[in-house]
Amino acid sequence: MPTFRSASQAAATGTSFTASKPAGTVQGDLLIAFHSADSGSASELGTPTGGASWLLLVSRDEGSSSILTRIWYKYAGAAEPATYGFTQPSIADGAVGIVAVSDAAVPVVTQPSGSVSSVTVPTPSGTPQSAGDLEVRWIGARGANATLSSTPPATYTERVDIQSRTYTIGSMATKQVANSSPTGVQNFTLSTSGGTPTFAHGFTINIAAGSTSITLTETAAAADALAVSAGVQLRDTVTAIDALTAQASVGLAETVTAVDALTVQVSTTLTDTATATDSIRTGMPIGLAETAAAVDALTARAAVGLTETVTAVDALTVTVQVALTETVVSADALAGARVQDITAVLGAPKRGWSAGTSSAARATGAPTRRWSAGPPHT
Repeated sequence: MPTFRSASQAAATGTSFTASKPAGTVQGDLLIAFHSADSGSASELGTPTGGASWLLLVSRDEGSSSILTRIWYKYAGAAEPATYGFTQPSIADGAVGIVAVSDAAVPVVTQPSGSVSSVTVPTPSGTPQSAGDLEVRWIGARGANATLSSTPPATYTERVDIQSRTYTIGSMATKQVANSSPTGVQNFTLSTSGGTPTFAHGFTINIAAGSTSITLTETAAAADALAVSAGVQLRDTVTAIDALTAQASVGLAETVTAVDALTVQVSTTLTDTATATDSIRTGMPIGLAETAAAVDALTARAAVGLTETVTAVDALTVTVQVALTETVVSADALAGARVQDITAVLGAPKRGWSAGTSSAARATGAPTRRWSAGPPHT
């Protein structure tokens, strides 16, 4: 859910001034900057400077020497500065408000239909995407030698209220909405000392929750390519190569070196603790002796969980569920869909068997002769 973090404000006359970064801003927070001024044109309100690049959301002016506003946004980068720079015409008085919001999607703005000359300044109705959206409302007003202060709409919380000398005022208020119904026109009320505002206009911004359907964290090497149907959060702390194409969730853990290609629909488990070569085709028992380096080839049509603690290449394709356990030296017999140690399958050696007794002899119970180092007995 989008959550208000903090806001900052600044006002000045002249070409340039700065506004502080909202307190507590962290990387990934949505930042929205509002800049209203009373002279020149909106195009003369320069893009804010500092940190990650700002994107223009809306630009509006009501005519020369009236009221003009530009709104920008960005997502905070890893190294945001303590202040941001703003520019405007040299004779302008300007007011700036910046808000920081966590877990936020790209903001959607609703503009006014025009300006008013009144102490009641409307902001247009907004349409939330869902319950819990954050609504931000902003007004800019031009006073003529009038000291102004603002009261926000009922049920809204004031975040900014600042004026440059006795001219431009900017005011911001926020509210977490209860549902997705239109929020209606909401009015700010200006208190004045010295006269009525000559021009004023208001804006409404809706902020929905950010999309976070996948989170990938890797502590070794990485380049990540994810094909997903919703938003992605990707965090890499060093480097890696992961390609995930899946219709359901896939868990991938790498602790040393690995290349994993997963195209899956359901579930198989592969564990390698030493090295081995296994080539498995179900339907007949097979005895496998393994003492060195491992390549496991399984073919599966079920969900796949793959964990590797040393270097491995695994290609998975199976028609039945297979459990494979390998230690260091082992003999494995696969019948149908289960794999066990050969001793567990065929039983312990019987009397009369030598270490070289064949699996077939042991299965039938018949002893097998052995030849000594010399010539055979006649």
